[in-house]
Amino acid sequence: MQQPVPTDALRIPADRLERFVADLYRAVPIPADHADLIARLLVDTQMRGVYSHGVHQVERYLDYFENEHLNVHPQLRVTQQSAVTTAIDGDWGLGMIAADEAIRITIAKAREHGVAVTTTRQHGHIGSCGKYVRYALREGLGAFCLTGRCAMLEARYRPDRELWSTTQGAPGAAFGMPSPDGQPDFLLDMACYLHNGRDELLERWPDIVFRMFGLAHLANIMSGTLAGQADGFPDGQCEPYKVSFQSAFYMVIDPDRFGGREAYLDDMDRLLRGTARVKPFEGRDTAALAGGPEHDHEHVCRRDGVPVWGDAQESLQRMAERYHIPAPWPS
Repeated sequence: MQQPVPTDALRIPADRLERFVADLYRAVPIPADHADLIARLLVDTQMRGVYSHGVHQVERYLDYFENEHLNVHPQLRVTQQSAVTTAIDGDWGLGMIAADEAIRITIAKAREHGVAVTTTRQHGHIGSCGKYVRYALREGLGAFCLTGRCAMLEARYRPDRELWSTTQGAPGAAFGMPSPDGQPDFLLDMACYLHNGRDELLERWPDIVFRMFGLAHLANIMSGTLAGQADGFPDGQCEPYKVSFQSAFYMVIDPDRFGGREAYLDDMDRLLRGTARVKPFEGRDTAALAGGPEHDHEHVCRRDGVPVWGDAQESLQRMAERYHIPAPWPS
């Protein structure tokens, strides 16, 4: 959860908001199945309270497609694979298309073998990593997802640049493990690095900065470096698709193959119930592990509607007017 929802936010039924967003992408046009997938994932992210990567991204992706900064008709390609590994080339399309295929393949292989890993490369933004981890959680499986490594940004390594720049932005990461029925799944969905206030953090709590810095580079290594992302940019440039410089890592594990599902779920139940009994952090109403507040927020969104307000609402209104599609709220 990133911030409280303003009391004056619009509340839109999830299916209505999803249809509106899908219609915007169909109007570009892009393939209908891709439009539907992107809309579903963006609204799903909004319902989890990750507003920076929810419907706020709709206009950004539309502009990428309109300006041909992404391949509108990507043909995904498996470049190599084994029983438990897969490497996918995203063909310069939006990362969500490659990520959806990657996590589905990884889940299927993990079901058969207990663990599986997939990398994707040569694609655009995948959005927040947590949405793909939740594919696995819904199947009773654990999953990790990392994204980053903008291989074309070699200018960030010039001797005159600061060390900060080598993180190449704020790589994303998500780590999730399933919980017993009736309990929210554990899901840590985050950026590995913070830009705001970093100088103050470095002065007062340098250990925190060093850990974030290391996590950011780990995400880049496990996604782009492992996937061979740099091979696609021998001259350090990304042409003609200017924003297809990202990559990702997906790992899925089956708890059945380790200590056994019953023992695993019993211990998760003890952990979650025990945490809920202790005193919450100052300023918080409840004690909960990562994934709990997001689970509750999603429940409210499905019941009362998905919140949209401020810049995101203004952006969606502009897109409605640009593509002559009625906005999902009264004019």
